[in-house]
Amino acid sequence: MIATKEIPEIRGKDKDRFWSRVDKSGGPDACWPWTGAKFPDGYGYFSLGGIGRCAHRVAFLLSGGILNCGDLCLHGPCNNPSCCNPSHLSAGDSKKNNGSDKERDGTKAVGSIHGKAKLTESQVIEIRCLYESKTMTQQAIANIFGVDRSQIGNIVRRKYWNHACLIHSTTT
Repeated sequence: MIATKEIPEIRGKDKDRFWSRVDKSGGPDACWPWTGAKFPDGYGYFSLGGIGRCAHRVAFLLSGGILNCGDLCLHGPCNNPSCCNPSHLSAGDSKKNNGSDKERDGTKAVGSIHGKAKLTESQVIEIRCLYESKTMTQQAIANIFGVDRSQIGNIVRRKYWNHACLIHSTTT
């Protein structure tokens, strides 16, 4: 049997208290923002039994959602941390949260905006051009850019920096 991360059963008064802090005025397809207290990162904060809970998780579970061990409650189309609309929420793991969702939402740190990046997109394009010209070895290119030769190999095979591409312009 798979264990689930559950909140204690919420009854009458607490359920009413919870939903009274959710703004549903935009209709069934809109974001339903949490109007109560929030964590510093913008997620809603709901105190239940003296324990602070993420409001979107409570909304998901109150609406019949199931979170298995290791599951997170993910925001879907809106990517709004305070949204409590159950139709915007789903169960998923950290790989989904940190991967495809962040790529879709444009919040994934890739390329030069990644905190550990040593290169820029223009340098990666230059590396690929140098390699494709067949005038330099991967090691020589690595020495120029101050990175390991294996990094150059991964760049030219497009294992890394796949988003950086050379756009050929033509004049007519």
